[in-house]
Amino acid sequence: MWSKRYHAVMEVLAAGVPVVEVAERYGVLRKTVHSWLNRYRDGGLAGLADRSHRPRSHPWQVAPAVEVAICELRRATRRPSRPVGVTPSTTATTIVDAATGGPRTGR
Repeated sequence: MWSKRYHAVMEVLAAGVPVVEVAERYGVLRKTVHSWLNRYRDGGLAGLADRSHRPRSHPWQVAPAVEVAICELRRATRRPSRPVGVTPSTTATTIVDAATGGPRTGR
């Protein structure tokens, strides 16, 4: 996949072909060609490699220590959300995730 990007970038940089023409030839938006150009300028050939679409962080994710506290309080009591300081829905989700071995799909 990076070879397509590399050839497009070289057409613009080395041959001087307008970005619009290169975008049409490769079937992408000109914004995409500009992104490839910027990535090539910043990181060379390695900058054109495929990138992960996985988020770098999940700010809404419950901290591991809180998950452990919820599960431990759940074993000891029936209402663990108040002492831990999370909502009942977060408690329920955490308990289901712990019981099934991972996060639920389709959230």
